[in-house]
Order: sequence, then C-alpha cells, then structure tokens
Amino acid sequence: MIDSTIPVESLVPHAGNMVLIDRLIECGENFAVAEVDVLNADRFSGSQDQVPSWIGIEYMAQTIAAMAGEHARHDSEPVKAGLLLGTRRYWCELASFTVGQTLTVRVKELLRGDTGLASFECIIESADGSPLAKANLNVFQTDQTIDTSATS
Repeated sequence: MIDSTIPVESLVPHAGNMVLIDRLIECGENFAVAEVDVLNADRFSGSQDQVPSWIGIEYMAQTIAAMAGEHARHDSEPVKAGLLLGTRRYWCELASFTVGQTLTVRVKELLRGDTGLASFECIIESADGSPLAKANLNVFQTDQTIDTSATS
C-alpha cells in the first residue's frame, strides 16, 4: 500500500519544518509505522543536541495523520484536518531524544466512531526496537480538507 516516493509532507496537514516525521514505512487498515530522524532541536528547546521527550506525542500524532493521509491518497480523496484531543499516560524512558537518533513510531487504532473520534495505542522505539515512549492518543478527524500540494 505504501508508495515510498510519496513525500510525507503530502500526507500530513503540516508545512515546512513542522513536519516532524520523515517516512511512512508501513500502513494498513488500522495501523501505521513511521520513522523520525531527530533533528532541529533548537526550535523546541535551548539545546542543539536534545529534543524534549514530550515532542514524542507530536511524533505519534503525525504518524496517525500520515496514516489517515495515506488512506485518503489511496482512496483518491483529499487529506482532512485532524485534531489531537488528548493523551493518556504518556510514558517516556528518556527526558529527551538525541539529535541524530532515528526513532520508529508505531500506531494502532483501538476504536473509531462514526463521528470522526478515534483512539490509538502508540509506541516509539529506538533503532534496536527497545520501547522509549508509550501513550494512547484520542483524535478527531474533521471534514475540513487540506491542500497538501502547497506545503513546503
């Protein structure tokens, strides 16, 4: 299902340096896997080499957005805006992620309502597969479409 030539920027409703995930590497009906190359730490903290671990919630949310964007692309539909409503029990093994590190983000849909509300189980893993962060995210997909062709 994944076309690796499709830039992730065309799947998520973010622009420029606010696109934090780098690659959608796997996507199924109710799951997705993305990779993040940890870069540009200074936009989130005063550190040049560390990104605060709470940014992991956004890595998870953007992986969910990329999954929805890939489903829309596959169905020849426009990408829709989504909202992160909240998280439960965000746990992270680290205080920060290190610039240069590659992370794997896995999301799995737990439930979806007809109204656009959904809940996902999310995990961030290190390059060796060790769990670094876990959370359940609650999201809402709106009917508002996003023009991702103009993002850069």
